[in-house]
Amino acid sequence: MTFVRSGFVVDHELAYHGKASNVQLMKVPEQSILIKGHFPSDPILPGVYLIDTAAGLVQKSGSVILSIERARFMAPCIPPEEILAEISATHENRSTVTLWSGDKTKKFAVVRFGVEAKNEL
Repeated sequence: MTFVRSGFVVDHELAYHGKASNVQLMKVPEQSILIKGHFPSDPILPGVYLIDTAAGLVQKSGSVILSIERARFMAPCIPPEEILAEISATHENRSTVTLWSGDKTKKFAVVRFGVEAKNEL
């Protein structure tokens, strides 16, 4: 399945522990409008789009985001790198998403959200 979310081309969703909503593989095209103005001579993907990717995955898993508790950026995402986003930890009222390179050799970011399950609202 291929679709576009916030300018990303989502190649496909991956099954993880039987739930397709916990892992997603994406690729940012080199000519994406998302990166054209972000350091034109040395383009990188803005961190806000990594946070948006993480938030979309948490929402898709059935939680409502109440806050961003922490966002830590470890390495730049340089198009056309693939981004593997996975919910790496879920605790009561918290979800943590790790964003890796597609081959998991580089960690781009870790984002922790304050959440509430939809059925608790």
